[in-house]
Amino acid sequence: MCTWLCHRRSMSERMHYYPNAFPALASISPRALWVAVGSPDTVCACDFHAAEQVIRNDWQARFVLLKDYVKSAKDCDQRFMKVEVEQDLADLACDLVATRGRRFNRGVVFKEWVPLVHYSSGGRPVTNEWRLVFANGALISADPNSFQEAGDCAEPPPQIVSAAQEAVLKIGSPYMTVDLAEGEDGWIALETGDGGVSGPAPSQDLEQHWAALAKSFG
Repeated sequence: MCTWLCHRRSMSERMHYYPNAFPALASISPRALWVAVGSPDTVCACDFHAAEQVIRNDWQARFVLLKDYVKSAKDCDQRFMKVEVEQDLADLACDLVATRGRRFNRGVVFKEWVPLVHYSSGGRPVTNEWRLVFANGALISADPNSFQEAGDCAEPPPQIVSAAQEAVLKIGSPYMTVDLAEGEDGWIALETGDGGVSGPAPSQDLEQHWAALAKSFG
């Protein structure tokens, strides 16, 4: 028997588009604000000046991370991953739109940059990120998601897992992921995703995963 797990477009956008998920995640997430982009072809720096002023005058943060509503540009350009607030953020936002090109999604998100804890695992430095999967509001798996080996890093504490579950219940999706990371000042939520399109963690047991889904939805 084959089961298809699909979401309405509105529900998928609620999980994948960071501004839509942020209200549910706010208590466990770095500060963020965003600017919708009507047309990537006509975007200009003036579209981001108001956001730039809020970050500089109200946040008192040293660094921000820029991404679109769904993805960062870390696979092709690291300069958006840690940006000094005193740089020209409006121009950089325009550069992000151009860099993402046809893959750009809806708008630009400015997230307060948070230093993450690093461990040595497998002879290399790694962060400690985890992918949690929820089905019908219940946690069905939690797996390392930044190529750290089992036992080398701390697991997410119950408090952050419980907070992530509360966010899932607020969003209301029957099948979704929440990515967590260990920051120097505590654990944070990175993003949420549609369980139907989010990839598995590097060492995730997919046989166990599908068995848990069958139990949840069978």
